[in-house]
Amino acid sequence: MVYGRSSNGRSFAADLDVVGHEMTHGVTDHSGGLIYLQQSGAINEAVSDYFGNAIDVTDSRTPMGDPAAGLLGEDLCPQTSPQECALRDMNDGRRAERDYLSLPPDVDNGGVHLNSTIFSGALWDIREKLDPKTADKIIYTALTQYFTPFTDFYAGRLAVLDAARSLSSSQRELVSISKAFDAHGITRSWQQRLPHDSRTVLSGVQPSGAPDVDGKRWVIGETDPVTGDPQIRVGTLGSTRTRVISEPVTGSRTVNGVIGNTAPRISGNTVVWTRLTRVNPYWVNADVVRGSFDGGTVTDLHPGGGMQGNADVSGDTVVWSGDEPLGGTGDHNDLFVKSGDAPVTNLTPEPRVQGYFPRISGDMTAYIHVAGSFNGRNAATYDLSTDRRTILPAGKDPSGNPMAYAVQVDTNGTRVVWSETDFDEDLQLRSADADGGDDRVLVPQGSPDTPFAPQITVNDKWLVYSDYRGYYTSNTTTEEMLPNLWIMPVKGGTAEPVSCNPGAQEAPVLGEGRRVLWLDSTFGDTSLVTRDAHRTRC
Repeated sequence: MVYGRSSNGRSFAADLDVVGHEMTHGVTDHSGGLIYLQQSGAINEAVSDYFGNAIDVTDSRTPMGDPAAGLLGEDLCPQTSPQECALRDMNDGRRAERDYLSLPPDVDNGGVHLNSTIFSGALWDIREKLDPKTADKIIYTALTQYFTPFTDFYAGRLAVLDAARSLSSSQRELVSISKAFDAHGITRSWQQRLPHDSRTVLSGVQPSGAPDVDGKRWVIGETDPVTGDPQIRVGTLGSTRTRVISEPVTGSRTVNGVIGNTAPRISGNTVVWTRLTRVNPYWVNADVVRGSFDGGTVTDLHPGGGMQGNADVSGDTVVWSGDEPLGGTGDHNDLFVKSGDAPVTNLTPEPRVQGYFPRISGDMTAYIHVAGSFNGRNAATYDLSTDRRTILPAGKDPSGNPMAYAVQVDTNGTRVVWSETDFDEDLQLRSADADGGDDRVLVPQGSPDTPFAPQITVNDKWLVYSDYRGYYTSNTTTEEMLPNLWIMPVKGGTAEPVSCNPGAQEAPVLGEGRRVLWLDSTFGDTSLVTRDAHRTRC
């Protein structure tokens, strides 16, 4: 085990509770297997803090009532007080509904360290109230016999109580355990008491890409929390009933076995997505498949091998990008279309011409067009009713230089919105008619409102985009680092917030009117949420 050194140059291995903490991670990996993400990851860290400190105070004979007993890493700074030196304090009094930081997976793995003392505080309270050896045995039994990989805070509370009952704990001990979790706000409904202005469609999602919606029907790619299998789930707004429509995963080593399902899109009763299939022990194919919202047969749209994906659907027409199947022309990243039962058509058959990330509405497809050089990428449209392709010219930055790299595009059938960059600065957002007319800059590069790495989605009247600017800016608080969503008219105007939820707001999709679905971390995990109208301010 390599520990590294603290900011003052002292080895992290110089403090016994840090060593015990890291050793406990090994126990967790081979027992409870708590996934290192959001609440389960915070419990993973909490259990390591608990046993690391239990080892330390037992070895040093530090009383549990000592103010330093709940500190982790307090001996790493010989010149400062334990409280100033400590990495974490299990006696910091944090409560779930008040202090939980709703972070996306790419910030501290969803807050595995930053939220850990909410749960470890409850565990340490149990050790203070019960005989320490009894408490240690209860927590260890919970870890090794009752925790599952996706155990969240409330399920963790139930697991500790179940472990205590299995060890014949007294009623007084069970009450003490319950009060310890109560004191840290870990109760059945704590997540719903977090401030929010959205409706939850599906909670506890482990997403594999953005959701999609058509009318009241929605679809999302997710990882099953029990089996870990990637699957496609559908549902209807206003109903709690959902169903999985993808084929069962058959194992990562099975030849011709399905090993993944991701990136779904929906139009009416038709759902398309990317299915991953193992061809042999060394090769995986990605195929675009079509299924039904009601379930049933799943059809491969372009059989024969190759790597295909990024599909979208409108009515009975599907577009996607990818390689020609094995035995084809050998081109890479072409743009394909299939209408109903008609044959597949390659919309970019020319040599060294490629098409990426298509979106379709009616007969109009918008995509990223690349001709000859990967560094020269333009937004483009293809009108399927006229077989006319329009390559939209690159915009210019504030200095007059061309924005040579289109990043993402979407269309409502008559209007196209895209983001583009020159690599030197942030992106800008543009909008134009499908034939290139009425070209407008919606959010210019270099303005105070310029978004960083936006995800965009449009309908007939509105544009919604995500803004990650605070996430990549230094000297911001944790809350200011979270991405949020903005909405404006599709031809430009004032951007206003979609929601005032305090968590990360990502992967938006616009439905009818101003209805937006997105992935939100406000509720202590990742949830699929919605609003039917946006906020005007927060």
